[in-house]
Amino acid sequence: NKFKVLKKVRNFHKYVWPKWAQCAQCYKGQTQTLYILRFTGRDSDFSLTKENELKAWQWVWPEQVVQRIDLKRKEVAIKAIEEFKKMGKIYGKANN
Repeated sequence: NKFKVLKKVRNFHKYVWPKWAQCAQCYKGQTQTLYILRFTGRDSDFSLTKENELKAWQWVWPEQVVQRIDLKRKEVAIKAIEEFKKMGKIYGKANN
């Protein structure tokens, strides 16, 4: 295992899908749990293939995420960063 769970926030983000998606998927929406993790492996442990949801990855400080993330994910990213900041100083950088 290359990750250590630092914090788990249940019911972090909830949303309801549009009516057309509810019928197609047989679900009304989704509730997400946020995990804040410490990666203990090496960069070479990451493998992005066509099956992955991501096209690329990069290490950034929490305050840089909002500048780089897709617009539709920005609101959730801001909430996640606030949870990250509540943890205080980690990874050798103060989160103001």
